[in-house]
This record gives sequence, C-alpha cells and structure tokens, in this order.
Amino acid sequence: MADNIKFTDLRVEPYVANAVELKDENPLPIFKAIDQDVKLRLSKDIPEDEKKYKGWQIGHRVLPYNLQDVYDRQFKQKVFDSIVLENDYLKVIFLPQLGGRIMSMYYKPGKKELLDHNTYIQLANIALRKAWFSGGIEWNLAQYGHHYNTITPVFASRIIGPDNEPALRLYEWERCKRIAWQIDFYLPPDSKFLYAHAKVINTNSFEIPMYWWTTAAVPETEDTRVICPADDCIFLDPAYKELGFDYSKLPYVKFMNNKDITYPFNSPCATATFFRIPDSQRKWIASLTSDGNGFIEVSTKELWGRKMYFWGVHQGGRHWQQILSHPRENGYIEIQMGLARTQEECIPMPAETSWNWTQVFGYFECDAKKSHGKDWQSAYKEVEQKLNLALPENEFNDFHEKLKVLEDQKIVDVLSEGTGWGALELKNIEKSGRKNLIPESIYYTESSISKEQKKWMHLLNNGYLLPQKPEERPGSWMISSDWRNLLEESTRNTKGNNWYTWLFLGVVYLENDEADNAKIAWEKSVEMEPSVWAYRNLAALEKRNGNLDNANNLILKSWDLAIKQGVKEVALSAECMEILYENKNYDKAIEIYDKLPKEFMNDERVLILRGKLALEKNQFDVLNEILKKDYVHIEEQGTVLVDLWYKMWEGRRAKELGSEVNDEIRDWARTMHPHPGRLDFIGIEDKFRKE
Repeated sequence: MADNIKFTDLRVEPYVANAVELKDENPLPIFKAIDQDVKLRLSKDIPEDEKKYKGWQIGHRVLPYNLQDVYDRQFKQKVFDSIVLENDYLKVIFLPQLGGRIMSMYYKPGKKELLDHNTYIQLANIALRKAWFSGGIEWNLAQYGHHYNTITPVFASRIIGPDNEPALRLYEWERCKRIAWQIDFYLPPDSKFLYAHAKVINTNSFEIPMYWWTTAAVPETEDTRVICPADDCIFLDPAYKELGFDYSKLPYVKFMNNKDITYPFNSPCATATFFRIPDSQRKWIASLTSDGNGFIEVSTKELWGRKMYFWGVHQGGRHWQQILSHPRENGYIEIQMGLARTQEECIPMPAETSWNWTQVFGYFECDAKKSHGKDWQSAYKEVEQKLNLALPENEFNDFHEKLKVLEDQKIVDVLSEGTGWGALELKNIEKSGRKNLIPESIYYTESSISKEQKKWMHLLNNGYLLPQKPEERPGSWMISSDWRNLLEESTRNTKGNNWYTWLFLGVVYLENDEADNAKIAWEKSVEMEPSVWAYRNLAALEKRNGNLDNANNLILKSWDLAIKQGVKEVALSAECMEILYENKNYDKAIEIYDKLPKEFMNDERVLILRGKLALEKNQFDVLNEILKKDYVHIEEQGTVLVDLWYKMWEGRRAKELGSEVNDEIRDWARTMHPHPGRLDFIGIEDKFRKE
C-alpha cells in the first residue's frame, strides 16, 4: 500500500453535457400487454432446469408511469448536478438527475477512462418509458427492460463508510411493483475498486416477479475481448424474428461462421450472449484490450447472470451507435450482471422480503497473451488468477458482510432529491395503518412532494380527488389495490362521484385485467362529463379487443372533442391516425393529418404514419420526401422505415410495369435501390433471417 493513499472525497459539482430536451410526458395511459408471460423459442440443448422462468412475466408494462416519448435531436449544453466519489485511484461521477447513472469511472494512475463516457445525452426509443441514452453504468430493476427511472431523478445522500470515509447512497420508490431500493457506494481510501451494495425490498403482502440487471457500457475497439468464467453460453439467436434462445460451447458460435463470439467485431449483427457460469464459480466479467487491461466487475453469488451485448458490424448496429451519442470513431459494448441466467425472465420474490448483494467495479490487468489466447479456458483462468490476487474472494465476502450491516445506517444528509412518490407512499402507509417495510435507511423527503403527489394526498386526507376541467391533462395514474379502494370509496360521496374519479378507476380496472369494469367506468365518466381522455381509453379498449370499427368511432369522438375543447396533444394525434390506418380509414386519417399544427406534422410518430398512408394511396413522391428525414424515435430492431423504403420502390416498379408486386419486382427493388444506412435500425442482414 502506497504511503500517499490518504483520502476519499464525496462532493457535488456541476457536470456539463450536450443534451437534447425531454419535453412533457405522454398523458395517455399505456396499458400492459395482455399476455405478461411471453412464449420464447428455446433450443432443446438448453438445460431443462433453466427453462422454467424463461419468458415469465416479461410482457410490456408501463403503468402507473407515463411514457417519456417527446424529444428531438437538437443538442444544447446543459448543466447537471453531479456527485463525485473520489480517492487516489478512482474518480467516479454520478448523475442523480438521470437515474443515478455512473457517467464516468476514471482510473487515475493509468489516466484511463474505464467506461464509455458519453458526453452527448441523445434520447432514443429503447427504455420501458421510451426515452433512454447510452453510456456509463445504469441500474435496471422491477420490469424487463431499461428502468422506469432511467432519465428521472433519484435520491442521493451521504452516508459513512467502514473506515469512517464519506460514501454515497442512491435510492428511490419503484411504483409499478412497489419496491423500495437502495444502492450504497463505497470507495475506501486504499481501494482500487468501487463497491456497490444493493438492497431491494418487496413491500407487498404477496410474491412479485423480480428483475435486476446492472448494465455497464465500455469502450469498443477492434481488440476488445469480453471474458467470463464459463465454458458455454445461451444466446439470443438473431436468425429468428421472434425471441428465441440457442445454446453453444464457448467461444465459437455457428451463426458467426465459427468465429470467436467474445470479440465484438466478429459479430455480423447485434448479439446478446449470456454466460453460463457454474454455481460454484466466482461471479465476474471483464472487458480487456489486447494489452491485457481494461474493466472488470465482480459480485457476490446473488447476481449469477452475466451478459455481453454487441452492436456488431452490420450497418444497422453502427447506425445505432451514432444515434445514441454523436458521430465518433469508436463505439461501445455492454457487459451486464443480473439476478437470473438471462434477461428474458423474472424470478419470484417472496412477500415482505429483502434481498441484497455487492458488486465491485474497477481497473484490471493481466497477461495479454493468455487473456487473448486461442485457448478459452486458459484465458479466463488467467483473469481469475489475477483477480484472486487483486481481490481475494474471502476478503470480498467479508467486506460484503460489513456492508450488510451498514445498509441499515441512516443517511447523514440529502445531496439530491428524487421524486415525491416515496414520500406519498409513507403517508399512505401511515393513513392505512399497514406495516411499514420501508427502512429508516431510505429517507424520502417531504419536500420532494410535488403537484402530482399532492393530488393523491388530497384523496388520502379528504376522501376524494379534486376534480379538474376535462380539457386539462389527467396527470399521473395509480394502479394498486389500496388506491383502487380509496377511489371506489370516494364514488360513494357526492364530491368523489365525478367524471375524473371514474376516469382513474377505469385505468385501475383495465391494468388489473378487469376489462368489463373498465368499460363501465369510462362510460360513466363520459356520461358525467365527456372528455378526450375517457373516449380515447374506450377506443384503446375496443382496439385491444379487436373491434376496430368501434375503436374508429370512439377515437374520432375523442378527436372531435379535442378540437372543440382546444386539447392539443401530439400523442393523441398519432394514436387517432394509427387506429384509422389500422381500420383502413385512410382518407379520414390524411384529412386529420392535414389539419395538424406544423410541429405535430413533423413529429416522427405522426410522420411515419403519414408515410404508411402515402403507401396505401400510392403517393410515392410524398413517401419519398418523408423517408429523407433522419429519425431517432424508432424502436430497437424496428423495421418500419426499411419496409416502407422497399415497398415504395416495389410500388413504383409495379406501376411502371402495369403489374402486381411479385418476387421479381421485390428482388429488383433490393438490388437496384438498397436502403440507406440512416434508415436501418435492424442490426441484422436478411441473409441471417429465418421465418
């Protein structure tokens, strides 16, 4: 130990980044997928005991959160409040206003950035609530996908470390599954590693499907290799359009023409690979360049899943790299760590239970020839040997036990506030007399309570929601049984029995699989006071049930009322056009588009729908103009732009020849007019696809 190792510092300081603007949240409730269990295609070679939870409870689910889907690509310099945790070895920068993301981990002796430090915060349609940005280390919990708090504030507070040094606690209240969570970060004065000790608490009186994956973005270079102590893997097979897993021995995989899968530039397309670390094996993953140094993560046994994600060399993957940051020479890859073998599964978490684990992150170096040798086992054994010298397993486990004791300590002071939902939950618990399972280590400040929480506080304290004008945005939703009970009780008094209460009750009912009750609630709401929101929800319900004619009529009622009441919402415009398009009411959809404000016309969701309508009406010049735009709102692996491109050229060719579109014309379009890379969000070539 060097004599000059003498400090750990925790401070708040400005962080300047080029960022796009996230605008207002989408006011329309997005209801969960009907099937929460997703059927996956599983290879017969995958061990039977690992198939049990594949696809379990991973269906799309957003409520009670609203979507964050309005943003652009206009970068402006923005100043965030960052929290810096630093010693003589590492300088770590956290952004509590953006989900507690670790933006940078700088190794000072080697003057080396260990993470993909993305200084361009460009939002893209990837997270559960849509908006997401790349880089650093993020914390994904509760539901399959990038977390609900990806770009929203979380609490950050000062705590005390085992050597009386300053340390950091991030924490929040997870609204969907009602999980209290915290992560304590320690950087002891003599440590080369950052320790992250996590605790999650199921506050419910019933079992929940639990999900946790820590995602670290690290630099991608031609000589980068990801190493993990496993002899085989399960991978998402890119050859199939539906989600499907296959099995392979490491490090060579068939679909990659038997190239080494652990090097990102060997991958012809975007790939997700899950290492099958044996139960008895120490849990770690590393990303090392050809000189044998780089980034490593190690955890206690609770986090036994490890994944590497590469964008690959296909133009779609390279395009995504540029979209998610700013044109740059080098891209990034992800190495991830989770509670389950793969991400496409949840695991049961018993009622009123808490779980904890510890991870470490930091700089690592080992023998370059061995770690990059052709003998895979020799490579990971070299890393393991050096890891055991740098961080002996028994010492790590002993430190984990110390941190388990420290997880219960109260905070010293709050450095940055999160949302007010945790404070509201504490008020709810107090009012109901329920057992409080949120520990004192998690301090949700009353000052964090804002307008949206005050609305629900009024229901708690006065027995009804304050009604508002129907043309105003409804605000935030609630879906849990206790809020349902309060809403139902409020309808039994004069002040609570109003259109606004029934609007919220309908959302509660549908999200809890009570479609008939939802319909009754929204019809009552409309009867009491017609609103854009209730008509839209009724239209969404009819569409969900496959009744497109009814959905068509109801969404037009919502639209007409929006015009009358002066409600201007781009999300409603897009949804109205989409339902009309699906019901083949093309002319009416175009009529609505032509009357939209210019900023709505140029919204990507609306513009793509106009492109689909142009295709149906053989307006190929209109579609061609639409396809000249650069897009950022496309879902990962989204094919819509490429599909429109080829259908446009197929339609033009068919019209020119006076024939129907056939295989010969399809081949002509792909040969003579290959799609531009800027439209490619797919990440895989057609030659790898199987139906």
